[in-house]
Amino acid sequence: MQLGEGPAKGLNAGILYLMATPLAIMGIIGFRWWKREKSAVV
Repeated sequence: MQLGEGPAKGLNAGILYLMATPLAIMGIIGFRWWKREKSAVV
């Protein structure tokens, strides 16, 4: 199945968006946890 150049780029962008969203959420949660733990030790 060949989509052509345009739809393939759109599909790749969608895949990257769906992959980046949970990673960003986990990164924000991890950063906030790290900051809280760092301040609790000192």
